[in-house]
Amino acid sequence: MNAAIINDINYCKRGTVGQFVVNATIAAGPTQFSTTQLEFRYAIVTALKTLAGGANTGVVKIGPSANVSEQPIALNPGDSYALPTAPGAKFDFRDWYFAVATNADGLVVQYI
Repeated sequence: MNAAIINDINYCKRGTVGQFVVNATIAAGPTQFSTTQLEFRYAIVTALKTLAGGANTGVVKIGPSANVSEQPIALNPGDSYALPTAPGAKFDFRDWYFAVATNADGLVVQYI
């Protein structure tokens, strides 16, 4: 298939849009975004504790590692971050982790 057709909106597969909230405690350590398979092509995470916009009170760190202190991306309350993607690839939220500095803080995750 040629590139003109692949990039034409009429030939694109419709993506499923979704959103969810994940919260954690300090004692839990790094926590998966999802414990079940949930694939995405593009995602934005926002440091909020509710879909209604409830503000976190501390920093939330994210990264693709389950090891303690290996979540290098720090999000202050209300900050957003687009998870890195590659054209034509899909990713799984089970491979991303977050750690909170304040109990019950979390992330709002929006994806396609």
